[in-house]
Amino acid sequence: HVISFIPFNLAAAFDPIHNDLATGKIRNLEELCKRVTSFTVDFFDFSFLDISHAFIQTADSKLISHKDLPNVAKVLDEFEMLDKSKQMEEVIRAGELETPHGKYQLYILPIWFGSQWLGYMALLSEKRISRFFQRFLNDYENNFLDDPLMYLSNSDKRK
Repeated sequence: HVISFIPFNLAAAFDPIHNDLATGKIRNLEELCKRVTSFTVDFFDFSFLDISHAFIQTADSKLISHKDLPNVAKVLDEFEMLDKSKQMEEVIRAGELETPHGKYQLYILPIWFGSQWLGYMALLSEKRISRFFQRFLNDYENNFLDDPLMYLSNSDKRK
């Protein structure tokens, strides 16, 4: 029952973000990324798919999250995740990351709008995520993340 909860309730749960984007309450990329990272951590809180921290980086932005986690930006920068994510098509486990708050599995979810690369989302989970549930993350990117990111990227460029 819980597995069927994810796709059905994801659209309804994400709708306030779409609404705030449409009404102009979310005005820029940083605001969107903070809302999306907060949403991702709050929504994906299952024993089999538990995201503890989420970060987004694009070619035009620094690493953005709703909650700072020391050293994560430095590690992702050292490993050149921004450039490496351009070579990825779907989520990958990139290794383990140790922070003062604990040890996490690091996943990189590239964000594409069709054939145009937009950036990536770094996801930290206390447990490994099975391939089955990694597909949910790929669908999340394809159905919910790429369109708003593309919209605000283009909007910021027009300013």
